[in-house]
Amino acid sequence: MHLYYNMVSFLWKGKSLEQRYGSRKFFAILAVFSVAVNVVYVALGEFVSSFLDDYSYARQCAIGFSGVLFALKVLTTKHDRSSTTTVIGIALPVKYGVWCELILIQVLVPNASFLGHLAGILVGLLYTKGPLKVIIKILLSILDGGSVSRQRPSYTYHSGTTGGGFSNRGYYAR
Repeated sequence: MHLYYNMVSFLWKGKSLEQRYGSRKFFAILAVFSVAVNVVYVALGEFVSSFLDDYSYARQCAIGFSGVLFALKVLTTKHDRSSTTTVIGIALPVKYGVWCELILIQVLVPNASFLGHLAGILVGLLYTKGPLKVIIKILLSILDGGSVSRQRPSYTYHSGTTGGGFSNRGYYAR
């Protein structure tokens, strides 16, 4: 059931995000999120172990893609134009949906990795607030062969008349 949920979740989030960002950038986001979620997970494990004086948190192992899916959920939520989301039939402001989902999953599946899912949310926030965008930009520049400032052409529709009274309509690259 867990695997099925993750696959459907990735299909839905992946389709919308890849259409928004393009395949290259979506690949870079997945690569950075995959590493960052694990780094944040280890840091959270160390912090919680130290804070609670219970070192079992530092010795836990999490495997899977769920943390990355939570990071992608934060990203899709950022682009969601609606103001509310529904979690188990309760309408909430969209920005709180991912937090409620974190708690709900922990209640329904107590053996799920709370820290792994939390790490995903934190990585998503690190991207939407800016710090991880720099790393993704660097990764994209490496994939492009070192050109950091590479931009795709932008097309703008212009309409008007030329000096001779002829209609001048069409798409022009900037």
